[in-house]
Amino acid sequence: MKLNASVRSLVRSGSLVAAAPAAANPVEQLYNAVLHCSVFGDERDAILARWNMMQASWGSGKAVYSQTMPPIDLDEQNPLCRFKTIGYSALPSAKPEQGMVSAIIRRKESELAPQKDQIAAGISGKASCIDVL
Repeated sequence: MKLNASVRSLVRSGSLVAAAPAAANPVEQLYNAVLHCSVFGDERDAILARWNMMQASWGSGKAVYSQTMPPIDLDEQNPLCRFKTIGYSALPSAKPEQGMVSAIIRRKESELAPQKDQIAAGISGKASCIDVL
């Protein structure tokens, strides 16, 4: 692809890393790479900015955003990295005919024990039959 060849040639020639001023704030550099990319001075900069955003989202790669500044190394610690966790979903063990419902209440069991009857009454008002375990 023409864009990749152009970026590679700029990186190899050293024009992207030549005489860079003192490094600015890394977060500011990242936002410049995503929002204000100006390597070519034409519509390819918008494509490169989207590519930088994609790399920042997955937390890997190098973001090129200026001919006078070096590329930014992207890792999973950048604020734009979206994929920070791995999810796990277990298949339910109950059949739909059983009408099982589960709820996650983010409190300690010792806090909920005195209110168990009130919680069951409140939930059973919404459903026809509920067993509170």
